[in-house]
Amino acid sequence: MKKLAFVLMFIPFLAFAQVAEAPSGKIELGDKRKNFFIKDGEGFNLNQYKEVFSNEEAIYRVERARTNKNIASVLTYSGSVILGLGVGVTIYSKSKDGNVYGYILGFTSVGFGTGLLLSSIPLWMGYSKNIKKAVDIENGTSETAVSELKLKVNGDGFGLAYQF
Repeated sequence: MKKLAFVLMFIPFLAFAQVAEAPSGKIELGDKRKNFFIKDGEGFNLNQYKEVFSNEEAIYRVERARTNKNIASVLTYSGSVILGLGVGVTIYSKSKDGNVYGYILGFTSVGFGTGLLLSSIPLWMGYSKNIKKAVDIENGTSETAVSELKLKVNGDGFGLAYQF
């Protein structure tokens, strides 16, 4: 009886066999800097995109995404610095009596820094869109984008319509 109980206790451990997953060649987006792209279980960072992608359109998309990221980073960091300095100048000039020029300079810097920060948002969105599109193109799940330029005529008149 003890032997039977002992054998029955280890049957669940023997029933599960480990099966290795066959490499599918699909690319996934990771969440870390070292594992930005995951292909066949191996992690690649963004700079190694030429090792990951073989489709020319996907490589072009990643290059566009990297350009967007670089420009957006410069705008974000410089806008943050200018915004912070503007807030500091505004607070400092408010504590001094009669310093109107510092107050105006501070608010101008705050406005300029905020404008730089807000202008970087579409670039960050383009970065993520192009990365996802490149992965979809490489995996073969992307639809080709169709853009059309049409001449529209209706009761109000006529005009050009660009659909993308």
